[in-house]
Amino acid sequence: MIWRDIKDIYTTWKIIDGFYVSNCFKFKIGRSTKIGNSAEIGDNVKIGYNVEIGNNAKICDFAEIGDYVEIGDNVKIGDNVKIRYSAEIGYNVEIGNNAKIGYNVEIGNFAKIGYNAEIGDYAEIGDNVKIGDSVKIGNNTEINNKLGVIFLYGTKHTININNPKLRLLSIGCVTMSIDDWKKKYKEVGKENNYSDRTCEEYFQYIKLFDNIY
Repeated sequence: MIWRDIKDIYTTWKIIDGFYVSNCFKFKIGRSTKIGNSAEIGDNVKIGYNVEIGNNAKICDFAEIGDYVEIGDNVKIGDNVKIRYSAEIGYNVEIGNNAKIGYNVEIGNFAKIGYNAEIGDYAEIGDNVKIGDSVKIGNNTEINNKLGVIFLYGTKHTININNPKLRLLSIGCVTMSIDDWKKKYKEVGKENNYSDRTCEEYFQYIKLFDNIY
């Protein structure tokens, strides 16, 4: 990869509060940030210090990228996306409009994050994983997609697809089809004395698996 330091790309910037600012380009970029070849940056974007943006990446309007974020080649980051500091984004990743990515999140290659999705701090999203629109992933959650099976960690129970072809989803000791889970998640929650908040949390995961499978 051929990196270009932001101070070497544009020579007519003003430095305000540690950011390179240009009225012509309508965005602010922190010092020591490096940008790959043919990367595109939209209007009103704010990029922090020591960020690395890969070749052919596209950062759309009003996105905010925190300090020390690494973004791979061919990544598309939608409008109004917020990525907090020290996140690592692989290559060929798509992040939908209005998504929020927490601190120290790792997102693998070819992953897709839907519109309005929220990824909690220290979460790990593996290669080729797809997160649906408006899905919320909790802090310290790990999602990987090895051998066609996805596991979620970080809730009260492990959640996994144990038969992708039949769309059978296991939450703790209970296994049923995704369609049945969508209908009965509250009923199962009451039987196990879960709070309404916990039931809704599980429902977000059920929707995630429904989107993937």
